[in-house]
Amino acid sequence: MTAEELDARIRTLPPAFGIRHFAKGITPLAQISGPERKAMARILLGCLVGRIPAKGITACRDILDFIYLAQYTTHDDGTLACLKEALDVWHENREFFILAGVRTDFNIPKFHSLIHYIDFIRFFGTTDNYNTEMFERLHIDFAKNGWRASNRRDEFPQMITWLGRQEKLLSRITENHKAPSFLPSLKEYLNQFGNHLPAAQLQAAKLPFSRLDIYHNFKFEPTSLDPAGADDGTATAESSQTVIACPAATDGTPARFDTAIAREKGTGEATGLTGMRVVRVKVLFKLPTQLDNGDPAPRSWPKDPLAYVECFSSFRPSHEPNHNMFAISKPPPRADGSLRGSVIYLSDIRQICQLFPNFGRADVNPQWTSDNVLDQCSSFLLNNWASLYSYQSMW
Repeated sequence: MTAEELDARIRTLPPAFGIRHFAKGITPLAQISGPERKAMARILLGCLVGRIPAKGITACRDILDFIYLAQYTTHDDGTLACLKEALDVWHENREFFILAGVRTDFNIPKFHSLIHYIDFIRFFGTTDNYNTEMFERLHIDFAKNGWRASNRRDEFPQMITWLGRQEKLLSRITENHKAPSFLPSLKEYLNQFGNHLPAAQLQAAKLPFSRLDIYHNFKFEPTSLDPAGADDGTATAESSQTVIACPAATDGTPARFDTAIAREKGTGEATGLTGMRVVRVKVLFKLPTQLDNGDPAPRSWPKDPLAYVECFSSFRPSHEPNHNMFAISKPPPRADGSLRGSVIYLSDIRQICQLFPNFGRADVNPQWTSDNVLDQCSSFLLNNWASLYSYQSMW
């Protein structure tokens, strides 16, 4: 695999909350900081799949396993056994890089120190107790956030009001959010609460409103993996996550519709992938409280925020071998070329996720970009390396 091909794959990765996008790839970087190395670790394995042998993929996977397991904020004999297993498999497969001519040896102090991690954790506690990174963010807390809270004036209230009104129009929502199936799906959803029209009549029926309150993002906190008082060897949930569903802006900023993991109707636990499905969030909205004719909206309509999403295929019973990521795909499009969507409660979204295009052995499609790859690619791998929370909860 050439450096150019690796950079091409990295450039096409879709955006996701908490994931750095390397617009030029990684090989042009002259100096690489610690945070940049972490950002690379989150995306590198998915970009290698299909282009390096299984032994190399296994080696990369297990060194990543070790890195993520070592960050757990609580440990027991079970997690330490997993840590040892990951290190053993790394040692069994690391010779791939020597045979490939990447390195002549692994006589590197940091790699040697890995064999002492288990003893360190047993003697001194989890690694967050002696990690200096915990103090580095004080610069953000005491300097940058203070500047952001300062008085900056240049507001255009009339323009904002006009834009807000335009965004609420149903016809504009369908076009701007690239969601041609939004209105039919919304009719099907609302039909649950009304007179239950037959399918033929439903699609011909007219919605009793022409505007919706639309939101371009929402912030939430994922379910903690370490509830108060629990001692189950898992880490706590990360800080809040943000899902973005924003159409293209007039200044040329491209549209962005994030992917997330959502609970299927009536199924699914707070964490894990059982009863879950990957969705692409296209529209965030609330139903109106008043209809176009002046009548109040039906009392049976949900008052909570909703999301219109396009669903990917269900998860297979097990992950793919070697890299241990789950493979998913887009369902076949309908006759008009659109993907089938559905309306769900916003609270059914459990966490954000990033999808790797399933590059395979071929070169990157020159038509793909970070902005359109979710539209043009049909098969993907679920990135369970996106964060420590993803690593622990996507199984």
